Amino acid sequence: MTIYIVLWISIIICCFIEVNFSVVKIDRLKIRTRKLSFVFLYLFILLLGILREEFLGVDVYNYRSHYFEYGNIGFMELLKGAYFEKGYIILNKVIYIFTKDFWTFKAILYFITFTLFSFVIYKNSKYISVSYLFYIGFGFLGFNFCILRQALSVSICFCAFQFIKEKKAVPFILSIILAATIHQTAICYLLLYPIVNGFYKDRFGLKKIFLVILAITIGNNFLPYLFRFGINDYSTEAVSGTGYNMLVLYIFLMIVIRILYKNHCEDSLKSEYNSLYAIIYFQIDAIFFSLISRMVNYFSVMLSVFVPNLIFYYKKKNLLLIFFVLLCTLMFYISFVINDPTQIVPYSSIFKK
Repeated sequence: MTIYIVLWISIIICCFIEVNFSVVKIDRLKIRTRKLSFVFLYLFILLLGILREEFLGVDVYNYRSHYFEYGNIGFMELLKGAYFEKGYIILNKVIYIFTKDFWTFKAILYFITFTLFSFVIYKNSKYISVSYLFYIGFGFLGFNFCILRQALSVSICFCAFQFIKEKKAVPFILSIILAATIHQTAICYLLLYPIVNGFYKDRFGLKKIFLVILAITIGNNFLPYLFRFGINDYSTEAVSGTGYNMLVLYIFLMIVIRILYKNHCEDSLKSEYNSLYAIIYFQIDAIFFSLISRMVNYFSVMLSVFVPNLIFYYKKKNLLLIFFVLLCTLMFYISFVINDPTQIVPYSSIFKK
């Protein structure tokens, strides 16, 4: 647990440095705090993931058995086989050609996943350290450690959001198809295009009200049946009646964000702002079918870009930063101390005997 606390404190320190100082001077050398935060935190989190013990976290043994299973199958057999998520299986096979070491496979996959996420925030976030604050606080570290397929799929979708902003439907759809070959739940991200780029104005919030009603209707009547069409039938594993606490938290967060956005922000954040409401729609469905909670990650990851930019446009930056630091610290405490859903506490490295 100590290493996670050190990381968390480091991120918070970087947040306040980056928000208050754009440049730091070391002798005659001037370094932008944004770049300094990125290099330091990127390498810290990257090495934390790469150097983790081979079987740290949930589901790792399943990934290991499948890694060797797919590696021993020929390419033609893989292409002809009844595998829905061929992209992930082929990726397994390609890496298997070069190494049969499962730890190396995990390290490569984590490098790709985390680097894609970091690339997006570097290109789009005003405050890199605040982006990593949400990455850790909202559980993406454990998610990327353990839920290997879906984590990679989320990162690909995160990259594809740029096509939504630019209203480039074809490359967006192709990107989501690619992500779906890694994990089929990426298909849900296609819904974000009409949510963000609707052809009609959302007068009096009627579109959002309609989508909330639609989410309740789908969750209450259809979700377990839809999951029967996947590679695995999860319909018999449906757990309902959970997720209320997260829904309340997200609603509270969206109320705060709405107030701040309407009063202090520019239209340049409009696409990101509209995309955040998808968190509410999918979290509503998670109440009826608990596995949907993982699909919320496709949309909650956008907080890591929107919130830093929201702080950038706010006059009292430190006050707003303190609020989000406290919120993410609460989430960090829940994820790492109370629940630990991905079972990555205590941290164990490859050097531990």
